[in-house]
Amino acid sequence: QLAALETAQLGHRLADHRADLTTLRTDTTAAHDAMDAVIQKCQRNIHLCLSKLQVAQRSHSEFAVSTRTSVHELADALEAHAQRIQNEAPLQAVTSLKNDVDKWADWAGRCDSHVQLSVGFIEWFFERGEAYEANLQLMEAQLKHLSLRHVTRQPFDGRVRFADS
Repeated sequence: QLAALETAQLGHRLADHRADLTTLRTDTTAAHDAMDAVIQKCQRNIHLCLSKLQVAQRSHSEFAVSTRTSVHELADALEAHAQRIQNEAPLQAVTSLKNDVDKWADWAGRCDSHVQLSVGFIEWFFERGEAYEANLQLMEAQLKHLSLRHVTRQPFDGRVRFADS
């Protein structure tokens, strides 16, 4: 009897352990699936970031190459111009050229502020322009309506009229 009782208790404990094990397996499988989903999402984000980084790197490399080329061309042209001025140009021509360059630099500086202002307006208008344009059209229609409403219907109202002869 004691052995049967212990066997029954062991059977219950074994059943409890099996139920716990089944629950743990289910929880572990769900956690594993959730972790796999997170890992796949991270991998997609990593691949997306990698492709964006590669595009940015290519763009930067192309810009760097074109800038280096432009700088080298500009340096070569400047050196050639300096040699020509040094060898051929009189002092008056150099002074005149320096004054012209200073004027153009000043003009470019003024234009740069205008360009920055224009670019800022274009960006602002691109972001909010449609709403403002719609409001502007509504305001123009309202002003037109108000001005037409206040126009007198008598053509000579408030003016001197000559008597009919």
